[in-house]
Amino acid sequence: MKRKLAFVMAAVMLATVPAGVVCADEAESASGGNIVIAASSLGSTLNPWDQTDATTSAFQYALYDRLVKYDIITDEDGNLVADTDTLVGSLAESWDTSEDGLTWTFYIDPDATFANGDPVTAQDVIWSFEQCRDNANSSFFFTLTNITEMEATDDSTVVLTLSSKCNMFLRLLEIYSFCIVDQSAAEEAMATDSEYLTTNVCGSGPYELVTYDTTSQVVLQARDDYWDTDALAVNDTVTYLLVQEASDRQMMLEKGDVDVALDLEDKNVQELSEMEGINVEQFASNKHLFLCLNCNIEPFDNELVRQAIAYAIPYDTLVDEIMYGNATVTTSMLPEGVTGHIEDENTHYEQDIEKAKELLAEAGYADGFSCTMTLGNGFTDWEESAVVIQAALAEIGINMTINEIDRATFLTQAAEGNLEIFLNRFNPFIGDPGYLVNCLYTTESSYNYYNYSNEEFDALYEEAEAAATEEERLAIYEEMQYIFAEDCPVVELYTYSFAYCGRDNVEGFAYFPDGTIRFQYLSKTE
Repeated sequence: MKRKLAFVMAAVMLATVPAGVVCADEAESASGGNIVIAASSLGSTLNPWDQTDATTSAFQYALYDRLVKYDIITDEDGNLVADTDTLVGSLAESWDTSEDGLTWTFYIDPDATFANGDPVTAQDVIWSFEQCRDNANSSFFFTLTNITEMEATDDSTVVLTLSSKCNMFLRLLEIYSFCIVDQSAAEEAMATDSEYLTTNVCGSGPYELVTYDTTSQVVLQARDDYWDTDALAVNDTVTYLLVQEASDRQMMLEKGDVDVALDLEDKNVQELSEMEGINVEQFASNKHLFLCLNCNIEPFDNELVRQAIAYAIPYDTLVDEIMYGNATVTTSMLPEGVTGHIEDENTHYEQDIEKAKELLAEAGYADGFSCTMTLGNGFTDWEESAVVIQAALAEIGINMTINEIDRATFLTQAAEGNLEIFLNRFNPFIGDPGYLVNCLYTTESSYNYYNYSNEEFDALYEEAEAAATEEERLAIYEEMQYIFAEDCPVVELYTYSFAYCGRDNVEGFAYFPDGTIRFQYLSKTE
């Protein structure tokens, strides 16, 4: 879904650049091939195995290569998007797969070199994957691959053996955690500075690092000696500016002080969409917000109570009034963009206050009850959605207190699995049902902070991932969506739209499902 909106402004907005913000012409000239981007954060590390935020992954995709990557295609609406159904070679010139899907052989492109001139070898791949496996922040992704053995049969050939078939194997290898690092250069530097890769790069990507100051700006310069001449960046440099307030990022974009503004709130997006000279493109993402109900705590251990809560919530109000229409109601445990998504009256709930009251009475709570929602701060839509949900639950006799705490404390408490009711969101980097279910919904899922456990559901997940064909696999996931909706351990609320906001002389934006901008495709005309 894409909207290109360029309307005449109704009024001229007069503003000045906020104090302490580096203007485009102060960082690098905004003319020519320099793309200037305002972001709310510049991350905290360049290490592909340590990072946990989307800003940093944008840098890693620019500074490093992986074995494979998504190709860029034009969708039916004329949008540039990642072709998530097809992966093409990057460092890997080609690859072979055994009939049982357990052995993968990758052949390194003979032209592939790191920025320092070192050739990329099979041993670099294995060493990089070992770091991914052994690092606490990236080991989760490695585990999903089912890799048990790695062998370099020669300098340009690496053989990966899996314990069981992985339906999303290539798509996992596209993720930043599988960036290939120059082993010899990294180990030499890390011998005297163990944190070297936090602020330095040993990569083979289309950019090199010029400035890395996470308190101010990050500057990357396109490499004219990049080994993949078919994938050279189409701009000269990219300058990321730290601009913490969304309103300031909006203002700088309006004035032309930056070319792209990221991480804007929905009201900012709405205002920009009506301004001349601004290009707003919106895409349906897979990032979704959901209300978690702790299945181990009374009365949320009763599925009738959980269903009653689901019937009480005004979903359209959340989308239209809280999100300014920049979201869609989530109609299944799988967001619409995830393969295998289905929707009908039995995969999601619609507001029905009388039905909610009936279910509460049937569960033994005709007079309602009191509970506490723990709310992690930092997201305006969470705060406003919580208030709407509070009012909706009051209509059916549930007195919900909102306890807002700082984000870090919230994440710690949620992971302990002891919160009664809370909001959370998840953005699956891979639009595959196995990825989402593995992360969120099985008994042993890493982010199952609401203690959902259904033996039948877990068994179906294992059956789906072992299915002989994709048709059989998706048929099982269809059945699982009905089971999950009936159990209702979480109430699916809405799926966010991804909004790209840039000056209308910037072209080449391509949408990727992880929401990370690949700025090597961006170009600017004066």
